[in-house]
Amino acid sequence: MAMADKEEEAYLLSTGRHLAESYAASRDAVHEAAPTIASGEDLQRCLESLRWDVPEQGLGSQEELLKLLVDVGKGLTRHSPRYFGFVTGGVLPSAALADWFVSQYDCNVQVHLPNESIATTLENCTVQMLLGLLGLSSQTFTGTFTTGATGSNILGLACAREAQLKLLNAGQGDEEWSLAEMGFGAEECRRVKVFVAKPHASINKAAALTGIGRRNVVDVGRKWKGQGEQAAEDEEQEAQRRVAGLDFDLDRLEKELEEAQSLRFGRIVVVGMGEVNTGALSSQLPAISKLCKRFKAWLHVDAAFSAFVALLPRYGWISEHMSLADSITSDGHKALNVPYDCGIFFVRKDESQSDSRAKQLSVLDMVCGPGKGPGPSYLASSAVARAGVDGQDQETKKRQELADTLPSPLFRNLENSRRFRALPVYAVLLDQGMQGMRAMVQRNVDFRRKIEEYLRRPGSPYQVLTPRCRASEDTAEPWTNDWNTTVVLFRAHPKLCPVGAYKEPNGGHLALTDAIKRARKAYVSPTVFEGIGGVRIAVSHWATALDDDGRDFRITTEVLDEVMKVK
Repeated sequence: MAMADKEEEAYLLSTGRHLAESYAASRDAVHEAAPTIASGEDLQRCLESLRWDVPEQGLGSQEELLKLLVDVGKGLTRHSPRYFGFVTGGVLPSAALADWFVSQYDCNVQVHLPNESIATTLENCTVQMLLGLLGLSSQTFTGTFTTGATGSNILGLACAREAQLKLLNAGQGDEEWSLAEMGFGAEECRRVKVFVAKPHASINKAAALTGIGRRNVVDVGRKWKGQGEQAAEDEEQEAQRRVAGLDFDLDRLEKELEEAQSLRFGRIVVVGMGEVNTGALSSQLPAISKLCKRFKAWLHVDAAFSAFVALLPRYGWISEHMSLADSITSDGHKALNVPYDCGIFFVRKDESQSDSRAKQLSVLDMVCGPGKGPGPSYLASSAVARAGVDGQDQETKKRQELADTLPSPLFRNLENSRRFRALPVYAVLLDQGMQGMRAMVQRNVDFRRKIEEYLRRPGSPYQVLTPRCRASEDTAEPWTNDWNTTVVLFRAHPKLCPVGAYKEPNGGHLALTDAIKRARKAYVSPTVFEGIGGVRIAVSHWATALDDDGRDFRITTEVLDEVMKVK
């Protein structure tokens, strides 16, 4: 090893150890005391101190810049263990350390240069590790990293659009037809319909950006009529009736697919595994998959919220259901607790190919690649000789052969320039292992259950909006057998809440949400569930736990108690 290499290694090791030790030392203090949102005073100071133009002379002092960054930090939200807004994880220490290395090396993971860098091979290795973690076959699926679930859903609909329109035109004798190649001006181009039930907003955005059009996104979810129906006998029965609206109306979906087929429209079905508002899981994938095969529709699964719940034994069926999909979306900055931003996209490989390189390809490479034209000449791989090949064992040679046949990441992503997002994920998977990942997900599920029990206690001033999960042999029935995992919705109880402002039908849930957030000890978000305003708690942080002193649970419930005291 050259002297320069030794010096760099010593620097990286010593600095990395220092960062890791500092992170660990500050963890307890941050865990207990760090506010979830900035105070009004801190926000005002930050606004007053912001510079809106570039100074002629720089600060000239690293210490001064550090102080400035700390001051800016006081005006930001903190994703602490009690940050329950949206579905937001934290950053595991191993992920934070790996992310520092990402910045040190500043790799742009776009060109596959296996003789010069292991970055793209490591990214592919990490994709395969994730597939294994989720119980999906790396022989069937390939994938990439994106900025988040929105980017992944855009890729999903782009792949589905390409495959569906190619299928329609192949039936007309043009096996080589491609929308990615021909464009929407082509005479053969047809409309595409996307069938959904309570989709994430990013599906509409993806439809707009891929040219499918938001008007062609058709909600075929089961309808809850609400008003006009006979009143339910009790609150739980009412909740069960509302939650039925989260599922697909399979009869209607069948009719819509049949009509789209007769009109020669492209057909895409998007199923959420973890509905955005409630976290509800879908048990309908096998039934929907049968319909998709019958009508030759593309099946996309948006599992941004709940893919990794499949790690828990009682949710192992999620892996089996996701394996039916043509493409899958998930997120790393949620359950994996790696830094923003990190999305994951899986898509089926092209099973018709025979040679080793083509077997790694999918419709994704057609959509994002150069098509029939050459790639950028300045990004071509060079023939740098690889050192030490003769001494490789068989397993190493096998892996090197795989590395040599991997497609370029440049041709399977939205961005040509990408941060090395795979490295923090790789570090987390090695640091935690299967057992650690499983335990982290279990902690989040257990914490949500404990909070729900607290909200449901006798005499509680709160009313839980999502129904209790109940046992049932019929897994197609909504909200049975723990279909909810890490999300709970609630509101002020219409009768038992002592604070009138929280019970207002128009805006009471907003007043309650603001009161909880103002304490700056727990963060929640407002929502509306089937016409009823509520408060939403989503648990996703790696450190949120029911530990020995019950710190997170104690602090959260203290805040919930405090806001109910009549001033």
